Amino acid sequence: MASRDNGERQRGSENSKRRQGYERDGVYYTPSANQQPRKRLQAGTGGASQTARRPVKESAAEREKPKKRASKGQYITFYIVTLVAAVVVCLSTFFFVFSHMVNNRPPSEGADNPASSASQAQPPEQPSISAIDEISITGVITDLSHARRTLEILDLESQIGLNFTADNGTNMQNRYGEVMSFAQFRPGDIVDARYTEVGGVLSSMSLATTAWERRNVSNVRVNPDNRTLAIGNDIFRYDERTISIFNDMPFNIEEINPLNVVTMRGMGSNVWFVEVSRGTGLINLVNGENIRDGVIEVDNNLTLQLNERGATDEPIRVQSGNRRILIRGSNIVDFLVHLDVNAGESAILDLSDIQVVAGVVTLNISEPDAIVTLNGTPRRAGEPLILDYGNYTLIVRRDGFVTYESTFELNEPTLDLVIMLEPEIRMRNITIESYPSGAQVYVDNSFVGYSPITTSAEEGIRMITLRREGFIEITFGTDERNRYHVTLREIQVDPFAGTGFGTPPPGITPGVPPVMP
Repeated sequence: MASRDNGERQRGSENSKRRQGYERDGVYYTPSANQQPRKRLQAGTGGASQTARRPVKESAAEREKPKKRASKGQYITFYIVTLVAAVVVCLSTFFFVFSHMVNNRPPSEGADNPASSASQAQPPEQPSISAIDEISITGVITDLSHARRTLEILDLESQIGLNFTADNGTNMQNRYGEVMSFAQFRPGDIVDARYTEVGGVLSSMSLATTAWERRNVSNVRVNPDNRTLAIGNDIFRYDERTISIFNDMPFNIEEINPLNVVTMRGMGSNVWFVEVSRGTGLINLVNGENIRDGVIEVDNNLTLQLNERGATDEPIRVQSGNRRILIRGSNIVDFLVHLDVNAGESAILDLSDIQVVAGVVTLNISEPDAIVTLNGTPRRAGEPLILDYGNYTLIVRRDGFVTYESTFELNEPTLDLVIMLEPEIRMRNITIESYPSGAQVYVDNSFVGYSPITTSAEEGIRMITLRREGFIEITFGTDERNRYHVTLREIQVDPFAGTGFGTPPPGITPGVPPVMP
């Protein structure tokens, strides 16, 4: 047993040496790192097993190889960290620049800019002379020349007109900060401007963000007493500083009427600029006497009644431009025409070309209460009759007058008829007797025969005259009686006439016979 144990210890010592390496002939051997341990082999069924060999002890050169692999991993880690840091720096720079672009500040003013913190230790820069002398105003462009690039701005605060020049260095923007050209500005624009006192050159000019504009509005009501302009429910104030123009010429703002089309610009409740883009003119109607029940329509939004002269009582005021006019009437074909009306002028509309399809007949009857019949249809006397062209039969009646009947043709716009009714003549028979008979009988100085006689005479008072030689002529008027008896007086000769022996006895008139009862 002792010998076996000693043998095993010897083999274990040898195996340990094999695992750790060994020296032979002055050379030290080390097992390969790739050497696999051998498995224990079975020798028969009861043979002793053998275990795989363990690697021998590594040499110093072999121990240095893993250290070299770890050094390469550190380089890779370094590269990755450096790349991440570069990405972070780029993102930080991007967000820094973007934030300053949004805030409209130069990048040097940002708090996150490293250059800014570095520059804090340096003394601040002194502002330039131009920045110190720049003046800001808000005003209205009253005059402008695109060719010379000059303009005049009325300072709203001082009410002083200032002349400027805009060069290529002038920063020009609209109210939204977008770039504008000088050609886009126009008189009446309300602008914010900056300039230097030296040279009169604008450094910047932009449409004022606080200004408003109402373009092409109408129905503007002017109140001269309160000096206000009203558009609907909005009321704005104006004063002597407000600029008002029409056709590039000064215009009295108080002459604006609801028909004008205007553009207004202002700030708050104040109007600083008013431009009348469309004025008004007048329309006069002539030669419309033939129109009956006439109506004029202008642009489908203005309707006026025509008077008996076929016109309006006053000229019609309308917007300037081409106006659509329609004339209607009870005796005409509808008349449609387009008429050019210039601002501040009066346009003449001649209605003589209107086609008349019916005329007006005026009846002037001597008896207003007469009964009128036209083609068998009763009509009221004294009123004009609107009739189609053609032939008509007119009958006029009145008690006590002779009936009037006539036929006429209507072929012209107007026709006046004068009708004089003759009183109806009523006759009666009267009998005239005389003593002695045989006297000449006259009725209203017309000889009718010798008495006794029965004759026909008009009703009323008739003058009867009887004449017979040797008898005194008698004249008398009739009454309601139909029979008259007259005694003629014989003419007596005065025996004393011309003798100078006195006068006739009392009660006797020379030459006048007594009347028979």
